[in-house]
Amino acid sequence: MNSRVIRAIAVLGALGAAALSAQTPQEAPIIRMNVDLVQVDAVVTDRGGRRVTDLKPEDFEIRQDGKVRKITHFSYVAETSRGAEVRPARAPSAVGSGSVRPPDSRKPMQASDGRRTIALVVDDLGLAFDNITYVREALQAFVNQQMQSGDLVAIVRTSAGAGALQQFTSDKRILQAAIRQVKFSFRNRVGINSFATIRDDRSGAEMMGGVPTANDPEGNSPQGASNAGDMLKTQSLNKNVDVPVILQQNMNNFERDYFTVGTLGALQYVIQGVRQLPGRKAVVLFSESMSLFQKETMGIGMLERLRSITDMANRSGVVLYSVDPRGVPVLSFRAEDEIHDDPRRDNPANLLQTRDTRWQGYYDSQVGLGYLAGQTGGLFLWGVNDIPGLLKKAVDDNSGYYLIGYRPDEGTFTGPDQRKYREVKVRVLRDGLHVRSRNGFLSQPDAERGVQSDSEAERVSAALASPFQASGIRLRLTSMFDVTAATGPAVLSMLHVDARDLTFQEEADGRRSASIHVVTTTFGEDGKTSDTLTGSYALRVDAEAYNRIREDGFIFKATQLLKKPGAFQFRVVVSDGHSQNVGSASQFIDVPDLKKNRLAMSDILMMSATPDAVKSLTGKDEGSLTGYAEGHPAIRRFRTGQKVSYGYKILNALKGSDSHPQLESMLRIYRSGQEVFSTAPKPVSIGAAVDPRRLLVGGTLQLGTQFAPGDYTLQVIVRDRLAKAESAVAVQAVDFELVGDPTAN
Repeated sequence: MNSRVIRAIAVLGALGAAALSAQTPQEAPIIRMNVDLVQVDAVVTDRGGRRVTDLKPEDFEIRQDGKVRKITHFSYVAETSRGAEVRPARAPSAVGSGSVRPPDSRKPMQASDGRRTIALVVDDLGLAFDNITYVREALQAFVNQQMQSGDLVAIVRTSAGAGALQQFTSDKRILQAAIRQVKFSFRNRVGINSFATIRDDRSGAEMMGGVPTANDPEGNSPQGASNAGDMLKTQSLNKNVDVPVILQQNMNNFERDYFTVGTLGALQYVIQGVRQLPGRKAVVLFSESMSLFQKETMGIGMLERLRSITDMANRSGVVLYSVDPRGVPVLSFRAEDEIHDDPRRDNPANLLQTRDTRWQGYYDSQVGLGYLAGQTGGLFLWGVNDIPGLLKKAVDDNSGYYLIGYRPDEGTFTGPDQRKYREVKVRVLRDGLHVRSRNGFLSQPDAERGVQSDSEAERVSAALASPFQASGIRLRLTSMFDVTAATGPAVLSMLHVDARDLTFQEEADGRRSASIHVVTTTFGEDGKTSDTLTGSYALRVDAEAYNRIREDGFIFKATQLLKKPGAFQFRVVVSDGHSQNVGSASQFIDVPDLKKNRLAMSDILMMSATPDAVKSLTGKDEGSLTGYAEGHPAIRRFRTGQKVSYGYKILNALKGSDSHPQLESMLRIYRSGQEVFSTAPKPVSIGAAVDPRRLLVGGTLQLGTQFAPGDYTLQVIVRDRLAKAESAVAVQAVDFELVGDPTAN
């Protein structure tokens, strides 16, 4: 099985057109637009904003290009609520172990588990410094309090580029790592402040309207405020042209247009990534600047760009929600505005126009945001100082919808007007009801928008990028953070491959052979891919080894040295060289910064409590213990009643006056987020010769009959009684599976 591992020739993006094509649930519909069927999803509410769910086809009228169409397909798609998991934002820094939150589920997500698909797009190319904090707090509140079991969520920064988009996941730890990357970008089209300070360089005579200005020969429009953060400055006609100011304005306009294209490019990439998923998908855009009246950029007008985005969204079943985080703005004069020292001397018309320019700039910046939402049946949310509430309103809007279909006229998708915009209007015929739906599409059928081939490379790419675990080959990945004196911080990865899913061919001498291809990719905390490796392995075994490997599978091991701390996601895909089946697995690791000298822990090693395992982890002999093949630390599948051993390292413990640490630990076991077992805190036993920087700790645990078969999580909490409160507690967790005792019956 040894083979030279070579570096991949291509870095695979975290999202893409094939990103979510593997293993989608069948019960939710896919919204279609082609020559045989056009489908529109619609939300109906009453005067109080409550959703109406009991309408019939005869309660609707649908028109395309003004002509009434016969409704041929009709259904109401309701989301089954699973209940939000409300938890604190983080484990509090208090010393008491009772404040530590339960671990999130680490079970790989299957496609059938998915319920809601939500992309949270932070337009840091179009957000001022003032509002980044509010957006980040809203994201934290959503992940910790509103995200539900089965939700697929991605957090995307428009400044990160297409290759660094955060992958869709149900793992809250990955989303928390993505939220940490949401920061203010100095390279944006807004500036530091949402509203530029008004600066006035006019003389008293100019203020009284005696001298016409460069902006208005009539002397009434001397000032203005742009969304690019331009300073408001007046220049009179009897002065020389201020060339540096003109150049700066041109540069600001270029940056505004350039960064707007970056925002739309990120939206397009996200929409492509979720296209293959069924049902309605929500894309929530946090931005404060998208003017519809910008000039052409690279030969394409702003309206045409937005229409292309909304058409792609409508074909992909994506509803766009735009959130303006500026809240309730102050659009009148403010203290920092540098109006003349005596505004009473100014021309009232000039003062009013200066104030109105700020108003106009504010509403101009929102037109594009409203257009994106309106054309896809979404909501434009603004003017409220409750960003978490607006986000919740956007997500909850996808709780149910009507799916209405009709057969388009012949020629809708053919003829000379291949890119003609077809207007669609849905009307509800009952009085007092309001309907929101998609407003149209470009006359190009879905079938012409690229057909994906079924090559092995594309299946591997899709499996690497998919949030779901591909199950063609059953895999179990265990990646563990550890620190050794020889190598320093490193990650040990163990990959178990279920050989029953591989195709073995019988050779002339009676041996069996199989071949597999392995691709691994590491995603950093910023969402970028690195260290992509690929290798091919040939297996050739005799009959005895074949039977054994079919029964137990086999395990790959690899150690990766870490150059820096942070959050990492390891993903691996294995493909069968004969059957072309594909399996995937992933694991998230949060590597602490040990240079900060805070208490930390390695990941937990858990295995069957064989005598050798117990002695290596605890230094004690436990007599005769029975093992189980799947009790390997890469698999962690144990029998009811079995004794298991666990071990971990405590890092950066402090030493007291007697040169010994003062540590205590406790265990908790969870099933489905509920605590089912715990131990009282007890002192950590430390031998005579210790290195407080790396303390190996271990123990045994009896999985008695009070534990029913199922998936569990073991959590270990360590407290340093000598450390300050903010760095006194370290927590780690590991998942395991418990199966029934075959001798019980």
